[in-house]
Amino acid sequence: MINIKTRDTQYKYMNWVWFILVISITVLTSSSLRKKGVYWVEAPDEQKIRWEPELFKFVSFTHWPAAIDFIWIKAWLDPAYTAVKEGTHPPVFFDLDLITSIEPFYFNAYVLGANYLAIIRDDQEGAIDLLKKGLSFYKADQAQWTQVQKEHWSKQWWIPLTLGYIYIYEKDDIVQASYYLKQAAAVSSSPEYLKSLSEKLRSKEGQFEVALKLVDFMIQSQKEEKNIEQLKLKKRSLFLSQYFYELNKKFKALLSQSKAYREQIVISKKFIENKWKVFKKSNHIPTVDPWGGEIDITAEGVITSKTPREKILGLE
Repeated sequence: MINIKTRDTQYKYMNWVWFILVISITVLTSSSLRKKGVYWVEAPDEQKIRWEPELFKFVSFTHWPAAIDFIWIKAWLDPAYTAVKEGTHPPVFFDLDLITSIEPFYFNAYVLGANYLAIIRDDQEGAIDLLKKGLSFYKADQAQWTQVQKEHWSKQWWIPLTLGYIYIYEKDDIVQASYYLKQAAAVSSSPEYLKSLSEKLRSKEGQFEVALKLVDFMIQSQKEEKNIEQLKLKKRSLFLSQYFYELNKKFKALLSQSKAYREQIVISKKFIENKWKVFKKSNHIPTVDPWGGEIDITAEGVITSKTPREKILGLE
């Protein structure tokens, strides 16, 4: 006789194997296709139908659960891999939106669907909308949920986690990513590494640390020299932003010792310049930054330099 508990464990194991396999194939396929270099080829127009959920249920009579399964299968058989034009969605987005409107408990439609939209079709906005829809559904009143429904959503932290990864890797915004990673870590069933990462992202210092490690990882993963040089420029911008963040933090602490500054009274340019001279001398601030740009202070009391830098991962 087959042990039911053993069989359930095997099913759970196989589900995770399939999940990891699908994601791995998706990422590898996306990477391979993007290297083909056929971006000059105009993609054909795709038919986009947006059903009203109640109308769809009406025309499918009592067979809408089977119809939903059919749409889910059709979505995964989508042969298209071209990036959508900015401000538009591929047909599969409307399929996923319909599925989650009629059957909002369809957990995989949110997570796997968002990964497909963001990675394969370059529809980050569609992926974000879909995940936020799932997040809103989960945060709504769960008093009426059955035990089976709760178990089906036992890994609900995947939704804010996926949102966090999309904001980091696709939207270049670690600040917004940290907001959703904190939500993922707040779920009691989330893994420990998420809680550790979330704790680090609570502070600006932690965000810079994570961003620099991420860029280092991207540099090590690159093989093309041109891409490596671009990433090194990003790292320089991040390093400079971190450097001036620390300087400005210390300088503001000095300014806060002044009652006029604390009470938000108008501060003169002369006051700022005098405090800056004291700060430079007591902290041994050099005249130039590590890349040779002259360090100076603005009339508003912000320390900066003439070395050009850009906003990286939402940090500046």
